[in-house]
Amino acid sequence: MNTNQILKSLAVTGSVIIVYNFWNIMGLFSIDSFDVLENQYLDSLLFNIVQSSPVVLTAIALFGKDAFKISGVMGSPLKGFFIGLTCCIPLFIIFSFTYSLNENFDLYRAYRMALLSGFFEELIFRTFFFGALFGLLKWKFWPAVLLNAAIFSYGHLYQANDFLSSFLTIVVTGIGAIWFAWLYIRWNYSIWLPATLHILMNFSWHLFEVADGTAGGGIISYVGRASVILISIIITLKYTSKMKPLNEEETVKEEEKKLKLSVEQSTLDLRNMSRANSATTTN
Repeated sequence: MNTNQILKSLAVTGSVIIVYNFWNIMGLFSIDSFDVLENQYLDSLLFNIVQSSPVVLTAIALFGKDAFKISGVMGSPLKGFFIGLTCCIPLFIIFSFTYSLNENFDLYRAYRMALLSGFFEELIFRTFFFGALFGLLKWKFWPAVLLNAAIFSYGHLYQANDFLSSFLTIVVTGIGAIWFAWLYIRWNYSIWLPATLHILMNFSWHLFEVADGTAGGGIISYVGRASVILISIIITLKYTSKMKPLNEEETVKEEEKKLKLSVEQSTLDLRNMSRANSATTTN
């Protein structure tokens, strides 16, 4: 990894850390609320857009048009939604038989914590963070995904209140980060399947009374998660190709072109030398 790649990697990672410390930064300007449009749904959407902007703008500044390639929006939203829904059907069936519906279900809270949180976390972590490291900066998969998982898990520790719950939160969210990153790459850098799965799984924690919406939930919740993961892996392995960084084919073609030019130049040099030797011998 050259100096340019290292500096860009640090810049991308730093932008993610800024996102996690968004409210601390706002506190420096004595801002402790986000009430701009006088509509809680629109204000929450605007807040997530503003909060994610450091990562998005950093990617655009560093990678230009390639930032759009890793954004994940080029895939098919409908395909991602229907595959994600198919994968999550067993989860909702299991929960419907084992947990009661949440009597205190709050539509706005579900909108904020399931829909917005699920989508924007995937946008930040799987596209402009992991996608930049693996897809554009050519990190190996495991170093890139483990760094992504570590920071992603750290950001969910607010869900824990003791050592055991902290450990479970790190394990569960870490596995989730690896799984979502793998899906994102396998589906040709598309955000739609991992985002749909993230949103629907978050929503299930609000629709049913499952461990107060934490990363835990007991054995039944883990069985539900495992069913989603297993089905998504089976479908993904059947219908997608192997993981590879973006622009890999273009890079290979460029290297082949350079090698071809080098060989042609070497052949031309040998011919010129041969002609020069022949002329010297004749004289």
